[in-house]
Amino acid sequence: HAAGIKFKEWNAGIKIDEHMKDEGFLISIKLDTTTGFIIGGNKFNCGTWMDKMGSATENKGLPASPRDGAPIEITGLVFSVVSWLSDLHYKGLFEFEGVNVTKELFYPYEMWRENLTHSFER
Repeated sequence: HAAGIKFKEWNAGIKIDEHMKDEGFLISIKLDTTTGFIIGGNKFNCGTWMDKMGSATENKGLPASPRDGAPIEITGLVFSVVSWLSDLHYKGLFEFEGVNVTKELFYPYEMWRENLTHSFER
């Protein structure tokens, strides 16, 4: 999925969340190879388990904390996994050096880790 994913949640509607607007069920996520961040979402997505969809009259259908952008808990998880895979590859314990984002773009785990570190610490 390094090239990105885009879909509408299966069975979207009140069975999943009675307060979410239709746009909130549209999922679009991709890898930004410049920063190393996984980005996506829109102002109507909750995006992660940490979010709460508004249910009061004033905020019905709007997340308390919209997740458009790069959620920190996802960025932390990606950094941990990419670092681990890079280390395993360097030690000869994992054959893959990185991921094919597109046919033209190969993204090594070590570069991904460096981009995440640089982007997060600036």
